[in-house]
Amino acid sequence: MALRWPCNCDPVGVGAGHGDNYTSFSKRLKSLAREGLRRFFPSLWW
Repeated sequence: MALRWPCNCDPVGVGAGHGDNYTSFSKRLKSLAREGLRRFFPSLWW
């Protein structure tokens, strides 16, 4: 039984609270790493 969605739903645009840019290089890199871990090591996300 999987408790999480099998895909990554990334936010797009600029955050309202602090003005974070969700499409910056560092945010995209973290998202890509998270997606890779979720795909290759799904047991870590249960």
